[in-house]
Amino acid sequence: MLGLGSTLRALGRDTEAAEVFAQGLARFPGDRPLRVFRAMLRYNTGDAREAVADLLRLLADTTGAEDIRQYRRAISAYAEDLDRSWLG
Repeated sequence: MLGLGSTLRALGRDTEAAEVFAQGLARFPGDRPLRVFRAMLRYNTGDAREAVADLLRLLADTTGAEDIRQYRRAISAYAEDLDRSWLG
C-alpha cells in the first residue's frame, strides 16, 4: 500500500493517495512508514499543521535518541496543539 500511495502522491493524484493511505492505516495502524508518507501527502495538499503534528508524534513515539526522548512529553503535547502559546 505504501508504494501505491506514494506513487499516486508523486503523480499528483492526491485524493486517491489519501484513500490508499487511509485504507493502509486502517488495516495496519502501527505502520510507521505509512504515517510518514501520509504526512508528506498532507503537506503537499496544504495541511502542513497535521503533517507536522503527525511527524512530531512519530518522532516522540519512535526515537531512540536520548536527548530527544527527554522531551517526549513536551513534543507530544505540542503535536496536539501546535498553535498554543504558553505565554497567554
